[in-house]
Amino acid sequence: MGQIIITIAREFGSQGHGIADLLGEKLGIKVYDKNITDYLQEIGYDEEFIENYDEKKGGTLFAKTVHGMTNSYESVIAEKVFEYEKKLADSGESFIFVGRCASHVLKDNPNVIKIFVRGEHDFKKQHIMKDYNLSDAEAEDMMKTIDKRRRTYNNFYSDIKWGDSRGYDITINSSKLGIEKTADILYEYVKMYMK
Repeated sequence: MGQIIITIAREFGSQGHGIADLLGEKLGIKVYDKNITDYLQEIGYDEEFIENYDEKKGGTLFAKTVHGMTNSYESVIAEKVFEYEKKLADSGESFIFVGRCASHVLKDNPNVIKIFVRGEHDFKKQHIMKDYNLSDAEAEDMMKTIDKRRRTYNNFYSDIKWGDSRGYDITINSSKLGIEKTADILYEYVKMYMK
């Protein structure tokens, strides 16, 4: 099998991470998501710094950019993540990368399949309530907050608008068939692509 790179952007509650894990198991390849923080710690950033600035839009009120260099902590962390995505792609390793503008960063790599996972509102909310032990109202607020953060982050660093089907090879609604069957469909798509 040659190199295959799958990027998965997702709406919060659509179970995109679970789908990525199942797809990774089926393909026998590693999934990168929250474990990217391990890399950031390895290169010298502490946990609190990462928590404060990872996956956040750059360009805070007092940030400056001079000759392409920035003092925005958010942008510094984002650039380190993007460098890591490119390094993984250049290594020849097959992998799945969830979120963090990977669809944009790796878009010119011929081995990339770009996926966006969405879901129906109530499907997502029910999963959030269950996964985080939240009330209906709390889940609603969390869904709005995290999707807004993902959209803002993506649209700041990428020319692919978050969720715009034209920026992805396949957009799929996970609430129609559930997590396992959605992963099965994506697996079949990847197999056909690899042929």
